[in-house]
Amino acid sequence: MKKTTAVVASCVALMSCGSGESTGISSFVSSPDRFANSGEVAAIPTETQRYNETAGGDAFAGQNEVTSITYDSATETLTILGDPFDLAGTFKRAPKRDVRGFAAFENEGGARNYLALVRVDSDNNLAAGVVGTPFRLDNEFGGTVLARGAAPTLPTNREVRHVGDYAGVRNVGTNNGDDMSNSFLHRVEGRVQLDLDFFTDRQSAGIEGVITNRRNMDGTTTREVEVEVPVIGRPGQTTTETRQIAEEITYQDIVLQFTGIDENGNFSGIAAVGGQPVGLYDGMIAGNNAAASAGIVVIQEGSPVSLERGAFIARATD
Repeated sequence: MKKTTAVVASCVALMSCGSGESTGISSFVSSPDRFANSGEVAAIPTETQRYNETAGGDAFAGQNEVTSITYDSATETLTILGDPFDLAGTFKRAPKRDVRGFAAFENEGGARNYLALVRVDSDNNLAAGVVGTPFRLDNEFGGTVLARGAAPTLPTNREVRHVGDYAGVRNVGTNNGDDMSNSFLHRVEGRVQLDLDFFTDRQSAGIEGVITNRRNMDGTTTREVEVEVPVIGRPGQTTTETRQIAEEITYQDIVLQFTGIDENGNFSGIAAVGGQPVGLYDGMIAGNNAAASAGIVVIQEGSPVSLERGAFIARATD
């Protein structure tokens, strides 16, 4: 079965912002604020290029539909260009769909229902986000965005730990073109921890990490339990019945396998679940002495296979 995914190019131009403690979206002071590849930092390879180089095959037959994201603080709208079937590409704030630390936006009209989750760390000139649709007619569309406004300063001969929030959009259910009713785009929240090694005894700095506490915010599962109930009309007698109880859906940790950090503070590596490679991650460091980092993750896991795109922003703990 063919699956397609669009890609947002990695981005490096970020306009001036205010405090970055929450989602940061409302703190933009310029209008519009554009995330675009200005050439200040080498672009991170696209999801499609990197996935095919690492895993082979055509698991991501990327079409590069999404070309830019612009935020207008006056109207609290995102404009996402290039993605199919969303009319003018205008996304309005949807605060009820926010994921911890990330602001949610939904498109207005169009044959496809898009959801975008975006976060800005204004203090460190970082932004990261994801956008996606459910599967329909054997296809889905979406992408990732990563932005940094200034080159970082990297420390030497020390280790740094970053912690922060993770947000993702995940296609849950079947993606069979003959059955469109069971494909849903669900939100996923989690936490990220990164360990950065800047000691000079190695050829380059390195990074590894893990995304934990992944939880589906839009769905539940059921579990059968045996319960003891009284027998009607027979005082003191009981019997057992099988009942179903609802439980939240959780996912395994995503291990961000060890990889190098280049001289610009960029990194790319393999994402694994249960010891098996399931996708890729890309990221960039920002701020003084590696004060913060942002990244994107694209994985395929589960049975039936679910596609999840995620983003994170994390800060140094000391």
